Amino acid sequence: MSKAEEVIHHEAKAGWVVLASQVPRLGGETPELAEHLLARMDLSRVPVCLVSPPAPPELKHLLDEIETLLGVAPVLIDAALEPPAEMARVSLLILAGGDTANWVERLEDTLMGEVVLQALGSGGIIMAIGPAAGSVGSWYLGGEGDEIGQALGWLGGALVVPGQPDPAASAGVRRHLKVNPRAYALGLGEHTLVALGPAGEIEVWGASKPTIILGKGWSAA
Repeated sequence: MSKAEEVIHHEAKAGWVVLASQVPRLGGETPELAEHLLARMDLSRVPVCLVSPPAPPELKHLLDEIETLLGVAPVLIDAALEPPAEMARVSLLILAGGDTANWVERLEDTLMGEVVLQALGSGGIIMAIGPAAGSVGSWYLGGEGDEIGQALGWLGGALVVPGQPDPAASAGVRRHLKVNPRAYALGLGEHTLVALGPAGEIEVWGASKPTIILGKGWSAA
């Protein structure tokens, strides 16, 4: 097992957590995304997109491509509403829009968050895009990049930094890793798409690899 596999894992025993720096496309910088999704999805289940406003304008293109691929349009659900029970059984659940603090608020100790984790636990794919990706670690970077908040904890010990290829460039990240030496920062630069499986799998589905910055507590591990 590599050092990355020792450090990075999600807390569920099934399903995949996919972290995207930006709205991906089924092609272009992520040419194998469609193949990866088809290999892991139950195609009898309608995909769902959970949206927190404002939705990124590029999201429509992705949803149109998924409809073309699967022959069914993804169902759009407002993240602020009570989730339908059927959402717990979807095999592809996209989280998009909003800001990171908003996603933590909507998913931490809420019915919506419980249903999302049920979908993951039943073997689904949770694709968190941009700000939503920033919410899945133990902490998130807020404010002007120097404030640390408590996140959802789906990736234990992680500080996920979407849109940042070099998280060590942030003074807030450096301070956090100094105070929490067994933490790590996961930077998602442009066109980074990383998939984390239940058995410790780490797969790069985009054109760029994520950047992992370990706290000093990992040096002796």
